[in-house]
Amino acid sequence: MHAVDVARLPVDDDASVAYLHLVLLGHTLARAVMMPTCEAPAIGQEKEAA
Repeated sequence: MHAVDVARLPVDDDASVAYLHLVLLGHTLARAVMMPTCEAPAIGQEKEAA
């Protein structure tokens, strides 16, 4: 995720991904990465359905 300082980046619809990334870097205020996690029971420790 990127927080930027403009409502819309000044790139055309047919701009390359490289150019979009270059423009994005100039307008980035903050960045974040979301990492989903999950828990699974250990082997042999599964609960039986009631």
